[in-house]
Amino acid sequence: MAGANLLTTNDVEDPGLARSVHGPAVLIVDEALLADRSPEWLQALLAVPQWLKVIVLGDGRAEGADERLIYIKSDTAVRTISALIPQWQAEASGMARA
Repeated sequence: MAGANLLTTNDVEDPGLARSVHGPAVLIVDEALLADRSPEWLQALLAVPQWLKVIVLGDGRAEGADERLIYIKSDTAVRTISALIPQWQAEASGMARA
């Protein structure tokens, strides 16, 4: 999408996942994937430097104070993600220069 590194997955434990993207990326997962995970597991996922943002598709509930974690309603995902891409591209560009 518009040159942004976006990655969707059903298996965040897949060792090949991080190798499939070069540079900062936005990880997109379904809310059901997080349902049985602990808050510590989620914090560990957010601690991976490669993930610029972690997008959770579902009912859009806002949870947590980490700005890298974004909950988006599934029915508005395309429009919402498309609107956020320029911001993510700018952030990724800044990280690449650092």
